[in-house]
Amino acid sequence: MEILLKEEEKYRSYMLFMNINKILSLRIGKLGKLQFDKGKYIYVGSARKGLNNRIQRHLAKNKKLFWHIDYLTIHPRVEVFKVGVSNIEECKLAGFLKRRLDVIPGFGCSDCNCEGHLFRYDREVSLPKGVEILWV
Repeated sequence: MEILLKEEEKYRSYMLFMNINKILSLRIGKLGKLQFDKGKYIYVGSARKGLNNRIQRHLAKNKKLFWHIDYLTIHPRVEVFKVGVSNIEECKLAGFLKRRLDVIPGFGCSDCNCEGHLFRYDREVSLPKGVEILWV
């Protein structure tokens, strides 16, 4: 499914809501081998320009592996089931989630000082104001 944001420039970050349906062990670039338990995850990212293209890239299964998240989104056991967009800066959004959810250390944060930008959750997540949910 294609997601098109009419005013993509007003958003600063995005969230991918994913389900991993079986325990998964993957080698993720320089992070090395990581194990992902079965469950739901949220990834927080940003695209200064071209948010539509970035989201579409993450939803594609056939792509060159570049970002940490690519190693997950191409895997058949991983389903992106929801996308969120926000005017909140990526690291602030990650900080908000870190206070509420389990962070996967080092994932998705090689260009900042955050602990991680991937979070595991097993209950309903309350999101800050300013997050708009788009269903996939």
